[in-house]
Amino acid sequence: MTSLPTKPVVLVGMPGAGKSTVGRVLAARLGREFVDLDERVEAEAQASISEIFASEAESGFRRRESAALRDALAEPNVVIAAGGGAPMFGDNLQLMLASATVVHVSASLEVLIERIGDGVGRPLFVGGVRATLARLLPERLSTYARAHFSVDGNGPPSQVAATVIALLGDA
Repeated sequence: MTSLPTKPVVLVGMPGAGKSTVGRVLAARLGREFVDLDERVEAEAQASISEIFASEAESGFRRRESAALRDALAEPNVVIAAGGGAPMFGDNLQLMLASATVVHVSASLEVLIERIGDGVGRPLFVGGVRATLARLLPERLSTYARAHFSVDGNGPPSQVAATVIALLGDA
């Protein structure tokens, strides 16, 4: 395999698309550090995402997420799993596109529902998983479509990671 660029790779997509799972596999295969933005926000806040939403509302969480994204993008050789709403907030998407290779991991509605389950621990899904996804999907797809690449995340994470590696090699 040829040497791949060292700039960050950012995985974007809906909750349940497999960004974190694929990101871990991808980072391991590329010999890179993996950064899950949600986990980083929780560690820095010393609170769960649900607790942050409860105390600071979604806007407070998004500000924290944007700061974590900026920090992660400054690190070389990382694979970043961005939260599903991260590209929608402020100038996050423009920043991602300018400083990283952005890959949209897509998945069918049924796969998203299956992976998310009952939505416990995910503050955006309080109104029900199917209803929330039905609302969020059309709102977010045009933003995700601006990614440098898009991959089908319905398959096994190892297969999705292999597809991303092939795309990176062709970039």
